[in-house]
Amino acid sequence: MTVYTIQSPFRSGARISGYAFLDILKASGSLDSVPLWRGIAETYDTTEEAARAVYRFIIGKGHDPAVWLAICAREHTYGMNPDSVLWRNDTRAWTNARTVRDPALKRTAVVITDRVRKSGYVKYANVIDSVQDGIYRVDDPTYAYAGMTTLEQIFGVWTEDPAEYAAFVAAWLNKHADMEGASTVATPYEQIIPGLIDVRSKLATRSPGEGGVERGPYERIPLSDKRGVVIHYRGVVTAATAGLSSYQADAEYHVGKNWVGAGQTPVLGSGIMYHIGVDGEGNGYLMRDLDRVLWHCGAWPQNSNTLAIQLPLGGSQRATAPQLARTREIIDAWLRYTKAPRNEMWGHGQLSGTPCPGTLMNDLVTPYRNAVTPPAPQPPTPKPNAADEVTGKWVHEEFATTYATYGGLYVFGRPSTGVFLELHDDRERLTQYFERATFRFFPENQGEWRVQLDLLGVAALNERYPDGAPA
Repeated sequence: MTVYTIQSPFRSGARISGYAFLDILKASGSLDSVPLWRGIAETYDTTEEAARAVYRFIIGKGHDPAVWLAICAREHTYGMNPDSVLWRNDTRAWTNARTVRDPALKRTAVVITDRVRKSGYVKYANVIDSVQDGIYRVDDPTYAYAGMTTLEQIFGVWTEDPAEYAAFVAAWLNKHADMEGASTVATPYEQIIPGLIDVRSKLATRSPGEGGVERGPYERIPLSDKRGVVIHYRGVVTAATAGLSSYQADAEYHVGKNWVGAGQTPVLGSGIMYHIGVDGEGNGYLMRDLDRVLWHCGAWPQNSNTLAIQLPLGGSQRATAPQLARTREIIDAWLRYTKAPRNEMWGHGQLSGTPCPGTLMNDLVTPYRNAVTPPAPQPPTPKPNAADEVTGKWVHEEFATTYATYGGLYVFGRPSTGVFLELHDDRERLTQYFERATFRFFPENQGEWRVQLDLLGVAALNERYPDGAPA
């Protein structure tokens, strides 16, 4: 077990589960206490929903909810101290801030004077604004905390009694950190699916109502009610080494996507809609809590009770051997835990009308459902000296693997020329034109970047609209 000291990092991944976060607040009586949670009713139906939103917000900003809960304990005993600035002045503050730092809050937060301490404190519209302002303050590179990382350093600026404050937070972490919480299933995720890389704090999430729009989903179901698996692909050809970056991009897309039909009130996403991702190098990523209900397959009850796994592939791109092997390990572990049969593992397209999961239907879903272990996939074998039957041209050997792996005839069309040297960016490059692409060879680059394609759409747009495209 980790031992925390005043030299421990202030910022980190979550050192406490969402369940334990709620359990501590419930046990203190805080969720039944008006002062801390006043002002949330316009957005949240219950204080528990608001507390969940605080937890998610902290995670989404790359901070540790355990540290911020320790701060809440220190400042006013989770909102339960009747002699606190919070109670006397209805500040609705997680922290006892003296000034407002986040520009977005300067219209809704005001500074009041406490009659006992004879000092100014910020009164917020609600406690979530207070947490937002606190994190903004600590992360602001132009403010006093710039470059500070440890508990001792941060609290050295934060308060008049830094040594005592830092020691309190370190002791709190030693008592409460790494807790799963009494209300969760006792089995940690590592015991269900070993070896996952936890990236939940590195992916975009959004709280209910954030941005002034409805968001979701936020429901959970007990892990004991979970069942099968749905396999997804990304839908975009993605480098096998992209890893976390592709999932970060997908998370940003999902929190900005409208998940309901035209003519309905928009509902945007709460975060990435897959629980687990597996990249081309065989790394498995934990992206959402496993008990989350997610909008991933357009079918019920599967949106609610299945594990959503996404592999970053697109078009005719095929999974790598390590990617397939790791995905099968994850599925095996999940089905063992849930006791679901193999036929409760689906490709997305089996549940709703979509081409997803592409090549994974043949390479993974069908063989797995039928208990067949297929050989590791191999990229199509290029035949650079075999002339196209229509044009009489052939794909040059430097371009053959890229051509075959990323779509071949269907994506790029037939070769229109042989290979030749053409001036490109003040240098002659080995070049070959196809019906829908131009391939160029960059021998100075490494790996897949040795072959690059021209931006034909950009070139066509600039040629048609030299003075700028119409709005």
